[in-house]
This record gives sequence, C-alpha cells and structure tokens, in this order.
Amino acid sequence: MPVVAVAGRCTVDPDHLGINAAYALLDVEPDLRRRLTAPAPIPRRLGGRIAADRLGE
Repeated sequence: MPVVAVAGRCTVDPDHLGINAAYALLDVEPDLRRRLTAPAPIPRRLGGRIAADRLGE
C-alpha cells in the first residue's frame, strides 16, 4: 500500500523518508494570508491532487 505524507512544507526527498510521495499545503496555496483566512479548501484541493496522482500510477 502506498504511503504519502502531507505537511505544511516539504523539504525532504520522499525516497529519503522511505515513502512514496510527499505533498505540501504550501504547493496548493502559496499565499500565507489565504492559508490563514480561508484554510478549508486547501486540504480538499490537496486531497484531489493526491487522489489524481495515486490513481494515475
């Protein structure tokens, strides 16, 4: 089963961690103000990206 990590920011290569992929909330919404004032859509958008990537494998 694939293992992915989700973090605010990713600075380590997923292969180094022994996981399949790493995703950053920062990649979905780079604007700090928007991340703080309207956070709800960010994990949903990232979840969609993860699902699309995983289904495409």
